[in-house]
Amino acid sequence: MRLNWKNAHKKREFPYTHVWEMVKDEPKWAAQVGTQNASKKTKTSDSGAYTSSSHHDQEDNTHEGNESESRPIGQKAAKRKMRGKEKKDVNEPVAEEFDNRWKRLEELQAQKLVVLNQIKNKAKDDTLRADYEIMMKDTSKMSDQQLIIHNHMCSIIKARHDIP
Repeated sequence: MRLNWKNAHKKREFPYTHVWEMVKDEPKWAAQVGTQNASKKTKTSDSGAYTSSSHHDQEDNTHEGNESESRPIGQKAAKRKMRGKEKKDVNEPVAEEFDNRWKRLEELQAQKLVVLNQIKNKAKDDTLRADYEIMMKDTSKMSDQQLIIHNHMCSIIKARHDIP
């Protein structure tokens, strides 16, 4: 930076040396220190004639490519970050929430299956108990009509439980 000033203003000293000493190590100004010839044309003589410096451009481009990887954030991005409005990866929280809900759904389905199996087993037990009571019913006091119905129910129960 100071060399650029001296080349452009040969008669005057750089007036902000005290400021430059404070900021020269900041990442924003590191590129200024590394690349002294930032313009495409440079003065080559005292008369003020310019010549093109294509060789310097190639060096500048390679240096700037490396510098852009470690650049500090810009002013607008810094303000958004300060206000809490920085762009966030929306997919990550959504995917995490989806995974949590999917796991919860699987847990609930497993619990539901356990409860349904318990109900099914209880229903089987209740049916078996009711069938046993019908089979063991005292038929001595039944009328002929009741006896016919009872015998028919017993044949259905025997078929259901594979009883000969």
